[in-house]
Amino acid sequence: MMDRNSRILVVNGQEFIGSAIGRALENHGYEHVVRWPDKSSELLNLASVDAFFVHNKPEYIFLS
Repeated sequence: MMDRNSRILVVNGQEFIGSAIGRALENHGYEHVVRWPDKSSELLNLASVDAFFVHNKPEYIFLS
């Protein structure tokens, strides 16, 4: 079971399923839910991806 203080990343968090996953996590008391920025072109930029992971340090990742 995930700790409610865990840092959780939801990729495609602005889309229909990703948004639902993020809301469900928040409704169950998870406080540190981060959604990947909706600019999918950033996924192709290794420096952007590295910087995002260094800054946010997710412990769990949901890919929708």
